[in-house]
Order: sequence, then structure tokens, then C-alpha cells
Amino acid sequence: MKKIPSIGDTIKFGPYEWLVLAKKGPDMLLLTKNVIANRPYHDKFEAVTWETSALRAWLNGPFLEDFSETQRRAMRPTELVNLKNPDYPGTNGGEKTVDTVFLLSVGEVKTKQEKEKEKPKEKEKSKEKDKSKDETREESYIAAVKDRMAEPTEQAVKEGIWVGQDGNSDWWLRTPGQTNNDAAKVFHCGYINLVGYYVGGDDPKLSYGTGIRVPNSSGVRPAVWVEAGRWARMKN
Repeated sequence: MKKIPSIGDTIKFGPYEWLVLAKKGPDMLLLTKNVIANRPYHDKFEAVTWETSALRAWLNGPFLEDFSETQRRAMRPTELVNLKNPDYPGTNGGEKTVDTVFLLSVGEVKTKQEKEKEKPKEKEKSKEKDKSKDETREESYIAAVKDRMAEPTEQAVKEGIWVGQDGNSDWWLRTPGQTNNDAAKVFHCGYINLVGYYVGGDDPKLSYGTGIRVPNSSGVRPAVWVEAGRWARMKN
């Protein structure tokens, strides 16, 4: 039986290497060490939320086929509260979802220092808001900006992902951007792009009148909660 990993460790689970971001009870939150795929957030250029995105469907469908039945049993379906963009509250964060595999949100990748710099929000006045205030608190899982930087896998490079001079690539967050036609992401240098990037894949309509085809160039870093004890008993 393998040793139960600690926060900050890198482990092997299925075909990927993962970072242990957090632990709650018997479970641990994993994030792929690398950007593992080059995929659009959605399959069309249209208003979308995490709930209705093609990327969510892919992660909780075809992506899971890379794992054995034993490995899938160790994964914990997780209820996600999908909040609005903190800089663009007019966007729709979408309904709650229950997902086995998911993307991290803006709040979950912000460092504690970044959160401390945010302007305090106005006090909730309505009873409805008072009831939901606990749902607006997102735990930070990233300790420093450098911890958000990630290199792409060979597969992602084959798929055409953009790679910066530092060897890293951008990766999606599940939070919407300035509109619901955009989704937030982490730049290759580790900084968060709250304005976001268009959700659709390669599409001539996305040239913004220039006549130049604009390819998608953002990657995917899946996250999943896994039962630590089950993982320790696995052979891989």
C-alpha cells in the first residue's frame, strides 16, 4: 500500500501526473501537473456557462474513458457553486453542477495575498443573499503566482497548443469572462485573465472583422476529488 500523499506532492493517477492541492476528510483535491489538452471551452461561439459548456461534457465523458473502472470509483462527484466573474458581475455564472471532473474557478486559483487586496464587498441586505453568503466563499488552493504556471504535455503540443517562451501554456478556468461569450483563464506566466477568451473553437466568425482566422490556444488542466485511501491501494 502506498503512503497517503501530502498537500504539495505530485502523484500518478491514471495516465497523468497530478498535484495534491488540498485535503478534506478522506479525500484529496488533484490538479493535473501539466496542461494536458488543447481544447476550446465550448464548441460554438455563443453565450455559455460552465453548466452548458462542451468542455464540461468532454471532461465528464470521453476524458473519463482514460481511467479504469477502479480509478473512476475512487473519484468523488463534487457539487460546484459557479460564481460570477468578480470583475464583471453582469455575467451569468450559471447553475450549480455536480461533476466528477471539473475546472478550477477564479476564486480557487487566487492566492491569499490576491484575495486580501480585493475591495471588500457590500454587506448583503436581502434575506435571500444572507442565506447564500456562505456559497460565495471560495477556498484558495494556490499559494503563489508561480504555482499556476504549467507546461503542456506532448499530446497538447501535438494538438497545436500555444507555448510561451517560458515553456508554459495558458489554461481555462470555469468562471465566465467579461461576457458569457468568454471564459476566464490563467496566462502562461501565471497571471489570471479575468477579461477572458472567446469560448468557441477555430471559427472564421471570431476574426472580429479582420478576416484573419483566430485559432483557439487555451489548454485544459482537469481537477478531481479522489479518495486518498483508494488511491493508496491502487497498483499504479
